[in-house]
Amino acid sequence: MLICNSIILSFSALYWISCFTNKEYNNTTSLYIGNQEPEAIITGVIRHSLYSESILLFDPFNDPRILEPEDNPLITPDKFKVVTLRRLFLWLRLFPWIDAGIIKFIRNPGNFDSELLESCSRKSEQRSSHPEIKKIIHDIASNLDDYAGDDSNIETFSEYLMLKQSDNEIKNKIKNKIPDLTPEEINEIMDFIFYKRKYHPYYIDSEEKQEFFSHHWKSVVGYELSRITASLSGSHIISNSLLHQKKMELDHYELGNDAKMWEPISNAFNNLNLNFLNNVPLEFALNIRKKGDLATVRAFLNRIWRSSKDNIDYSEQNVQHLADELIHHVNEAKKEWSKIREELIKWLGSELAATVAAMPHAISSGTVKWLAGGMLLAGFTNIGVALSKYKRFLKNYPAGFFLKLKQ
Repeated sequence: MLICNSIILSFSALYWISCFTNKEYNNTTSLYIGNQEPEAIITGVIRHSLYSESILLFDPFNDPRILEPEDNPLITPDKFKVVTLRRLFLWLRLFPWIDAGIIKFIRNPGNFDSELLESCSRKSEQRSSHPEIKKIIHDIASNLDDYAGDDSNIETFSEYLMLKQSDNEIKNKIKNKIPDLTPEEINEIMDFIFYKRKYHPYYIDSEEKQEFFSHHWKSVVGYELSRITASLSGSHIISNSLLHQKKMELDHYELGNDAKMWEPISNAFNNLNLNFLNNVPLEFALNIRKKGDLATVRAFLNRIWRSSKDNIDYSEQNVQHLADELIHHVNEAKKEWSKIREELIKWLGSELAATVAAMPHAISSGTVKWLAGGMLLAGFTNIGVALSKYKRFLKNYPAGFFLKLKQ
């Protein structure tokens, strides 16, 4: 009976994932894997909503049925307060995006199929012998004190580990690092530590560090299993992990056409050091979906990627090339938008033109209907020319979508 239930659960999980995005299979769907720090996930996921129809994430909560009693938060809740808070924090932060249907949590198929999990573990071990993979793993191991469950030193988690230390440990480290500090100055620093503890999103004054790492590693879905999930869901992988990105590069020529096309682009897009991509408002993401503009943004990104990239898709220079190309097109769009706005001001007046030109991302055929009265009152055919340019702006300058984000 137990084996039968296991088979049913395994089949159900894989079938569900394969059907999850079936109705959207012809669209672009991303699967996020990588750093499990909530802020890292949020930063690493939201920018991809600018071109990806939906984004899949593995549910950070483990299936309690597969956990040993000592590792089960339902049985020993006091041991896992921080773990639970971190994962609830992620759910709550992403809930508006989940409710809007842009972000979707899926279950880890390894929770349902132990043989699949073991097979992926064996493949991961084999892959770890690759020289480039070995080097990255060695670099991670050499900096384990700063390791946040991935190969990125995430500020929020590193801060949490520091705050978890005792007051005496922190004071001793401060004294060793800056021997000349007076007792009053050390007390001022400690006051700041107390303040950070009070307002940290998931700090709890308890002995939970070892339980955190134990439970954390049981929740991380490995690359090999993620690759299978991506294939079943018709999605491409996005990740902020250097280790995963290297594995994606090594797998590149074995992928299907969609993943082969989008994973290098999404990898470069993910690594763009452009702050305006980090805080995409939900309203903005919903608006470009409502108006059917995602395909335009995808085509634009694909075009500037192909025109700027090196022959090697995963070349580090491609990130800077894409950034330069994107900024160039955004600046071009900004200049054109300024010209259109000046024409609108000339023919409609500053107050009405400011209302029209405030949000270029909101352009649609319906937007200009209410301006007909203004055109009749003005009585100039030049208004029609200006409004025609206004309507065609995003079609001719798709980088204009990013103008609102850059403000």
